[in-house]
Amino acid sequence: YCTAPEQISNNSSSLYYTDIWACGILMYIMFSGSHPFKAQNNYGLVNRILMDKPQFNAKEWKTVSKSAKSLIQGMLVKNTKKD
Repeated sequence: YCTAPEQISNNSSSLYYTDIWACGILMYIMFSGSHPFKAQNNYGLVNRILMDKPQFNAKEWKTVSKSAKSLIQGMLVKNTKKD
């Protein structure tokens, strides 16, 4: 559930970005109690990871600082370009 877009696109030269992505997913879960990309199955999860942006609209996010949200957004940047 912490799969990064780079892993999906087989860009193995971007291990740095996959680690940052995984930390961003974990931080999102710690703050909100839910995954940023919810889906019914693995196919749906992959599509959401590639296409969607994390949302911070749920009531759990109302008490989270703008700095924390900004940090998580910065960690969940899709970088599927080959280096």
